Amino acid sequence: ASHTSSGPPRGGGRAAGPPRGRAGAPRGAPRGRAGAPRGRGGPPPGRGGGGNPAYQQQQNKQKEEEERRRKEEEERQRREEAERKRREEAERQRREEEERKRKEEEERKRQEEAAAAEAAAAEAAAAEAAYEEEAYEEAYEEEGYEEEEWGEEEAYAEEEYEEEYAEEEYAEEEYAEEAYEEEAYEEYAEAGGQTCTALYDYAGENEGDLAFAVNDVITILDQSDPSGWWKGSLNGMEGFFPSNFVQIN
Repeated sequence: ASHTSSGPPRGGGRAAGPPRGRAGAPRGAPRGRAGAPRGRGGPPPGRGGGGNPAYQQQQNKQKEEEERRRKEEEERQRREEAERKRREEAERQRREEEERKRKEEEERKRQEEAAAAEAAAAEAAAAEAAYEEEAYEEAYEEEGYEEEEWGEEEAYAEEEYEEEYAEEEYAEEEYAEEAYEEEAYEEYAEAGGQTCTALYDYAGENEGDLAFAVNDVITILDQSDPSGWWKGSLNGMEGFFPSNFVQIN
């Protein structure tokens, strides 16, 4: 008689259930290890970084590269700062030079205006003297004289007197001019030569330089250097100084 069995079928047949293989793994799934694949970004799995010489060497190179970049950045910033200071100094010198030229131009214009005013005053004085002389001559002619001989003698005497007066005045002017030139020459000789006045302070940059303060009067000893460095003396000291810091008197 036949009966039903609860075990596997005869003949070695497979029992009902999932096919042989990895449990729970769907068909077509890759067989690699679970998790991120190995890469070069960190130490091998299961080991610390200190135990891997290649990893340690890579870390050291990375630190050295970072240090190199940091130093390069510091050097770049240092050069930029130095360039900024150089430009500021150049700008300061340019402004000082412009200010010096402006003052020189103002002084030149002031001297020209003073000379023009002096010339105008002299011209006005000469015109006034000529007018007075003409008026005097007209008055003299209108007054007349009863006797022609007396008038001629009086005119001759007046003319002779004016010539003598003009000669005396010319002699006085010539004497005054000679006295002025002699006095100027004596002052120039006592000063020891041509002088100049300091426009700025100069402390001296190198050994042998002549230091001075603004408005100091310096005696010029040598100004033949084409580069603009003159030799002068001040308070018993001699040395070199930049000519663009002074104004010739």
